[in-house]
Amino acid sequence: MTNIAILNIMAQMRFIFAFLVFGLPFLLTNISTQSYASSSVRITEFVAIATEGPDWVEIYNSSASTVSLEGWKIRDSTDSNKKNLTGCISAKGFRKFYFSNKLNNSGDEIRLFDKNDILIDSLSYFSAAVPSHQKGESTGRNPDTEDSWQVITTPTPADSSCKIQTTYLKLSLSEIFPNPQKGEKEWVEIYNPNSTKIDLNGWNFIDSANHKKEMSGAISAKSYQVFYFSSGWLNNQGDSVKLIDPNGKHIENYTYGKIEKDFALAKNLAGAWKITSTPTPGKTNKITADLNSSSTGNGEVEENSPEILESTGLQATVDFISDSFQTDFPTATPAGKVAGISEGGKSSNTLTTLLISAGIAFFGTAIAWPFLERKGLV
Repeated sequence: MTNIAILNIMAQMRFIFAFLVFGLPFLLTNISTQSYASSSVRITEFVAIATEGPDWVEIYNSSASTVSLEGWKIRDSTDSNKKNLTGCISAKGFRKFYFSNKLNNSGDEIRLFDKNDILIDSLSYFSAAVPSHQKGESTGRNPDTEDSWQVITTPTPADSSCKIQTTYLKLSLSEIFPNPQKGEKEWVEIYNPNSTKIDLNGWNFIDSANHKKEMSGAISAKSYQVFYFSSGWLNNQGDSVKLIDPNGKHIENYTYGKIEKDFALAKNLAGAWKITSTPTPGKTNKITADLNSSSTGNGEVEENSPEILESTGLQATVDFISDSFQTDFPTATPAGKVAGISEGGKSSNTLTTLLISAGIAFFGTAIAWPFLERKGLV
């Protein structure tokens, strides 16, 4: 083999190597960003020109299983205008989400992302494929004919009841402050002894008169959360605080007697309730007074309920997981909605892309090589 032939082969190898190192990753990246993840959840209806109130987007789950929407997002063409989704979407069910920052009336994008920030579905409105609606109307598609968008003169938004099976991490009462100074607020503190954050939506406090106070937000792992209430909810002469989970299950109850102003009821290291003159909202409990035990009432914890970590009086340092439960999101699916979007179908095939790219590299080399030889570049 001549030196020239050897040099030609080496040059071809360098060309192919450069393409695989620089060209192939670029090609794969651009192909993947245009693809959709396989999912049963799709956008089915939206209002971008609202008569009153915020715009909204409706999604549908065509599968036979409930899908958690925690961490999912709906965005327009920007990343800043977004709606964080919560809860779940039931099998063959719909969910409606309001868009606080209004969608562009003249046209924009609506994009649905899963918890891994992967694009699930999107549409560009308004166009021949996605026609424009007027005030009082919406644009939607029948779930059975996924790509057939049309103007709906009477919008049909739905928010189906959602039930999701999941393992449940328990919480615990930690401290109660029922008798503040005038103008200040009462508060109840809870503790999360688990190693994971817990969604508090659906949790409730209930007093002895069955007055309910709903929780919201989330509580981080191994941390406290304090809920403040207007003075007068808890009775200074004695009351009870019940901790109720999203399934309506009684997790813990504490009943106390008369409590003096600025004193709190808190759990000590042994898990026993004590009166303290040093309230510590959001922090480790500090017992600095142990008054007449008749004033402290009695703690009543449901059988098999978890013990709390040391900082709130519980002993164990592991997660406490109870039986599976169901979380309900009210309101029923209205009539007129049809189930049955086809599953996925838009996901990219990485192996196919790789083979195509390799073919492009081969033929690119074959075509480019004679040209480079004529120009004396190899």
